[in-house]
Amino acid sequence: MVVVRWILGRIILLLDFIFTPRGVKRSAEQQQLVDQQCSKLALYQFVACPFCVKVRRQMKRLSLTIECRDAKNSE
Repeated sequence: MVVVRWILGRIILLLDFIFTPRGVKRSAEQQQLVDQQCSKLALYQFVACPFCVKVRRQMKRLSLTIECRDAKNSE
């Protein structure tokens, strides 16, 4: 089961890398405002988790700068 999970995780990461979405284009002032609003947010994630990948892709689509933290090795 661990091997299957590892293989599927690598496939998910490969597809995420190949089909990376484009971000929203904003003016510098608007992007700075969005970055300021997101400055206190953090995503605790697992790298190959399909749900975390979906959230990271949506963050990329919306051009959100949110800190990503590893849920396994977090302090």
